[in-house]
Amino acid sequence: VSVTALPYDLPPARESVAIGDEALVTVELALSSALYTLRGRVVDERGFGVGGALLTVSATSPRTPVRRTAKSDADGTFSVPALPEPPFELDAEHPAFSPARIPEIEATDDVRVVMSAGVTFLGEVLDDWTGEPLGRVQTRLDGPITRDTRTRSDGTFVFRRTPTGTYNISFSHPDYEPQSRRVVLEPPHYVDRPQELDIVRLEPGGIVEGEVLDALNEPVSDAEVTWGDPPRWERATRSDTRGRFRLRGVPAGAAWITARHPVAGEDWTADPITVRPLETSPGTVIRLPDSVIE
Repeated sequence: VSVTALPYDLPPARESVAIGDEALVTVELALSSALYTLRGRVVDERGFGVGGALLTVSATSPRTPVRRTAKSDADGTFSVPALPEPPFELDAEHPAFSPARIPEIEATDDVRVVMSAGVTFLGEVLDDWTGEPLGRVQTRLDGPITRDTRTRSDGTFVFRRTPTGTYNISFSHPDYEPQSRRVVLEPPHYVDRPQELDIVRLEPGGIVEGEVLDALNEPVSDAEVTWGDPPRWERATRSDTRGRFRLRGVPAGAAWITARHPVAGEDWTADPITVRPLETSPGTVIRLPDSVIE
């Protein structure tokens, strides 16, 4: 169990103790005899003070479970009183900037918190075949931070309060070919001005349906099925209990369909399958070289 003492005018103290078969367990809680004040300044990337930032300071020692909040003044300076001795961790938030975090602070004076300008980054995804907005597209931003979202029903997406830097942004949907781009988010000249990505157009694929059979023409369940040469196993689906499968988002054109199973082996279609955008190509049969019955 954990036992915590909460004195009125000093930081709390906490100890953990294991209780066994003893009739009496004695716990000693050592209170700090001094209080500390953390002082510093919040600035932007140019060194100008940032006022109105919300600061949360927490003691990192489990023996002194203290958490205090404060706001920076107009010039960015701040002070957080009534703290135990360091180390601390600090989190800063501001509606116009990306969140900032200092995981370990050993000193109590001249702490400098640098906040990056938060960029509102937005864009739109369309179906390249019809030109219609494309909803529920998985959109991932990888760079100084990683964030995920999905496009809305009107095809738009937005990432708010994003740190500046170079990112890779990727788009994926089970019925479309994935796409990725590189983008540089720059500090905005005006706080509320967003940065917009050029319209993204995803190429629709087709659907391939069929079944997986073993060497004895028995259906093979739970076989991995995909397309491509080499096979794109990261986009694979699995056959059901009757050996049937349904592949979505197969690129238009001629596609080799491959299946593999830990017992029945691996093989591919005798001929490539013709795939058309937004259409279903049925009747594909893949025969694996071995039997599912050992």
